[in-house]
Amino acid sequence: MQFTTFTLFTFAAFAAAGTIHGRGSAEDAAIRDFTEKCKSQGQTVICCNKTDGGASKGELTGNIGGVEVCCNKVPSYVLAGNQAQTRAQCGGGLGCCTDDAIRAGVVDSNSGCSVFVV
Repeated sequence: MQFTTFTLFTFAAFAAAGTIHGRGSAEDAAIRDFTEKCKSQGQTVICCNKTDGGASKGELTGNIGGVEVCCNKVPSYVLAGNQAQTRAQCGGGLGCCTDDAIRAGVVDSNSGCSVFVV
């Protein structure tokens, strides 16, 4: 599933609203911590969705926890959302990948990507 500009801005708007009001659970904080740590290390956050193994529609493909996924890079200006928003947008999980993994187009534990399953 490729992101559209509308989807990215919607994701960021909901995330900012949740942060402004100070609401959130431990899971929400874990998602924010994961994405902020990834960005601070100069790596790229990716958003993954489960696929049936057929044609993928993401920039990156791979296997997360035994599930085939296709993923897209998340622009650095997009803020992390809460768990419900993240699960809706990235049902296959979030990843944090090195530039080498992004260039290779492969997502798995051996490729230079760490994973956060939502």
